[in-house]
Amino acid sequence: MDQYCILGRIGEGAHGIVFKAKHVETGEIVALKKVALRRLEDGIPNQALREIKALQEIEDNQHVVQLKAVFPHGAGFVLAFEFMLSDLAEVVRHAQRPLVPAQVKSYLQMLLKGVAFCHANNIVHRDLKPANLLISASGQLKIADFGLARVFSPDGSRLYTHQVATRWYRAPELLYGARQYDQGVDLWAVGCILGELLNGSPLFPGENDIEQLCCVLRILGTPSPQVWPEVLELPDYNKISFKEQAPVPLEEVLPDASPQALALLGRFLLYPPRRRISAAQVWNEVSRTKELWRQLCLRRWSSCKASQMTLGTQTWKQYYLCRAELEFRMECGRPEKDFICRAIAGHKGGIDELAYVSNSGCRFDGQEKSVVCTVSSDSTVRAWDVQEVASAEGMLYALTVPHLRLLSRTGVFPGSPTSLLCSPDCQWVFASTQDSDLGPKVFCTRSLLALVEEEPPVSTTLPIWRISRACWAPDETARLMVMHRNHDSGQLAITTYELEAKQSQEGVDVVVQQIASFLLPDTMTPPHLMKARGSQVILLVSGLELVLFTIQGLQLAAFQDHQKPISALWVDESRVLTASFDLSLRVYVWSKENPLPVLKSCYHLLGGSHRWASGFTHVESDSVSIVGVEARNIGTSILRSYCFNIRHGSDDCVN
Repeated sequence: MDQYCILGRIGEGAHGIVFKAKHVETGEIVALKKVALRRLEDGIPNQALREIKALQEIEDNQHVVQLKAVFPHGAGFVLAFEFMLSDLAEVVRHAQRPLVPAQVKSYLQMLLKGVAFCHANNIVHRDLKPANLLISASGQLKIADFGLARVFSPDGSRLYTHQVATRWYRAPELLYGARQYDQGVDLWAVGCILGELLNGSPLFPGENDIEQLCCVLRILGTPSPQVWPEVLELPDYNKISFKEQAPVPLEEVLPDASPQALALLGRFLLYPPRRRISAAQVWNEVSRTKELWRQLCLRRWSSCKASQMTLGTQTWKQYYLCRAELEFRMECGRPEKDFICRAIAGHKGGIDELAYVSNSGCRFDGQEKSVVCTVSSDSTVRAWDVQEVASAEGMLYALTVPHLRLLSRTGVFPGSPTSLLCSPDCQWVFASTQDSDLGPKVFCTRSLLALVEEEPPVSTTLPIWRISRACWAPDETARLMVMHRNHDSGQLAITTYELEAKQSQEGVDVVVQQIASFLLPDTMTPPHLMKARGSQVILLVSGLELVLFTIQGLQLAAFQDHQKPISALWVDESRVLTASFDLSLRVYVWSKENPLPVLKSCYHLLGGSHRWASGFTHVESDSVSIVGVEARNIGTSILRSYCFNIRHGSDDCVN
């Protein structure tokens, strides 16, 4: 014990006291369980031995609490575990209302992974309950307290005691005195835990074993030999008789739960143990859904923008597995043998902006290349080809630190480029300069990617100056909207251009046509956010206000719903989202019945204590749209997620 410094007492179990402690040399925080021996001749208690044996049988797993050390101390011994901040029972107990679906799904997934891992290693826990599911400071759930765990005999020949599992989570076969059972007792407990997460309180809170059976029968009905033939062989079945009861539909027991959650709960809470769905089976079913793999991709590579993750022919699962494998190869690879890593050379100044200009986006399947465009303070714009190279053994290794090959350059760009925008079809690149007296340039992507170093790319300079904002129309191939100062009056104006690349005898010419222009009202504070919807509507954010104009200058609507200035804006075909400095969110929905672009305010999502929201990330599936809001507190980045379920043409918002 000399290597640990006791920091405080955590709690007391059946076989010892648990302390929070710090390792003197490493500073690692651990939980120490002291197990005292009443008499030396009695030896180590069976439950302590089972816990040690079970955890030693299981290799290190992210969803099972880690046993770090076992050592003697006085007239007993000490088990050192990784320290966990809380447990699931405390999370449920302190929740003001039942957990939201996203929380339930997250905790259930981690629990199922841990249970599946234990069962794959022939370990039956036999005491799964919220108090034995520990939660780390980062929200990771891990299974703990293996004092009742046993190494399971697959042939079913061994006899076990039925006095296991905490009563509220004890399977019916145990309540009827079964001595031969399997992993089904854990699966029943998982169902009870899921029901408690959905309900906010235990499903079967019996005060004794008889009352516990009554609680189960009230919901699931009286078990019959037709439904559960093995019940006739259980030792205590004929000793207890109950009044015949019909099962109660789970939707009446848990009226606020989703049909999917109730369907899964019903597959755990079955009388015949062998009919209960296994943890591995649940996880396998979940793993086949594309929504899960989308979320995994965005969580693991949070730096990826939704617009960059265009998959082409890949599925989200293929993308995840392929990129994860390539990153693993990079970590294990040998420089200059397995991969080539080269820095971006060619810019003399620092790189200010970077954007993907490839239709394929981020590709890691070796079929297509990815192209990036960079602008630098030395007044150059360059395009780069992210290559894959073959090793000496003939294996392909994609580069996470790209091997970059210079394709072309602009020559001298007028002024220092400060912004870079790629058109929706990736055919045009807009670059503006910080010099208020110089106009922005638009480059033809095909010429940027030409393999002729000496020739400048095809471009044109727009006849406007003092640019403040710009955006591309999402429904047009080359429609650009630019906010700038009017040359004569200095008043803010928005001008819309259409671009076209025409082939001539001399090469490719860029034809620019101005199709609309209007002045913003003098009374309007200069907008700091600008987006387009369709080909005709411009959305501007000015302080607290969201304003909609047509490209001809007709004001369609104005909203002033926020109490603090708007800091982020998201626009798509279905809705508009705004976030303010206090992280409150407003959701606006485009009217589907009206042919005109009519926007209506629908939802107000309260935020938290974060300082400001800086942007949105979007994930789309067949039935649900997930929007992540990046927020910042003091030196910390946080991503909050909001789901929008689309049902019968209407948007129902779930926070």
